[in-house]
Formats: sequence, C-alpha cells, structure tokens
Amino acid sequence: MAEGIVDRYESGGYWYNRVTENWKTLCQVLPCSPQLHWPGYRTEPRKFVHKNTKYVVQLWKGHCQKYFNDQTFPGGYGAEVGIYAWGAGTKEGALGKPRGLWLPAVPAPFKIKFRMYYKESGFRKGNEEYSFGPHTEDTKTYWQTQWMEADSYEKFLKDVKPRKVPYVMNMTLRYWIDGQQQPDY
Repeated sequence: MAEGIVDRYESGGYWYNRVTENWKTLCQVLPCSPQLHWPGYRTEPRKFVHKNTKYVVQLWKGHCQKYFNDQTFPGGYGAEVGIYAWGAGTKEGALGKPRGLWLPAVPAPFKIKFRMYYKESGFRKGNEEYSFGPHTEDTKTYWQTQWMEADSYEKFLKDVKPRKVPYVMNMTLRYWIDGQQQPDY
C-alpha cells in the first residue's frame, strides 16, 4: 500500500526508519500547523529568521504511530524537524509562537540534522547525557525524520536497563540548521 515511502536502516544494533525523498515530494503540497499532533507525539512550532526572512520550524517527538499499524508506513519512537514558509495564513501568537497554517519551504533552503538525547537521574551513574539513536544525515531538505522501530525500542530498553523507562516525548531533541545548533526541544 505504502511502497516507496519509508527507508529502513540499521545503526548500532537497532532498526530505524525515515521518510523517503519520494514521500517528501508528495507531501510538499500539504499544509502543516500546531494542530498536527496526537497523544504521545507532541509538537512545537518555532519562529526562525534567516537573512530577514521568517520561517516556521516545527518539531515533533515521541511515539509516532504507524498508519493503521501498517509496517510499510513510517513511524516509531523518535522525532521530526520540518521547515516551513511563513505565509499569509501564519500569525505570531502568544510568546511569539507561530499559529495558523504553513506550507513546506521548497525548494529546501537549509540543511537539517538532529539527534535525540536522554538525561534522567534513573539512568546508570550520575546525570550524564546519552544518545538515543544516531545523528540524522545533514541533508538539504524541508523535513528530516527518524524513528526507532518498536522491536528495537524494546531491545533498547532491555540493553540500557533503566530504572526509569525513558519516555521519548521527554527526551531532548537537539537539532542543527545549516550547521548551527538551535535551542533544544
């Protein structure tokens, strides 16, 4: 049903998936908004200004359920970073947060990469920061994604043996736009 929209890959003994360039191309005509989220998968839009041009950076993290639990669709435990054009339907809301609708910034004006981290007192010794998955590729795109597959997430929990199970929505999403680190989410 969803052939050609998900790219699966292995890193460090765990399986991940991300959307393909083909899927990004199909989705680039669809608007986005802060309403695009669901329980366990939260989002935060942020204003991003580059060379006097306003953009919306929309961040997601948590458990992204696969559509109808179809394993050919993207999703799992992880995050997304999208960059959108600040259009006529975009307004500046409370605390400067964008609200309204926005469309993908295409052609892609920036390189995006990210990585998830966790830092909880229940993990190992001290209060160190641990990575949850590899860095995504530093790719010129409007939308970067990475999710750990459900089976790998269960394996990760067994391997890490945390006293407190890390809930992905509470992990830190650290991201870079054109090599510049942005404020963590």
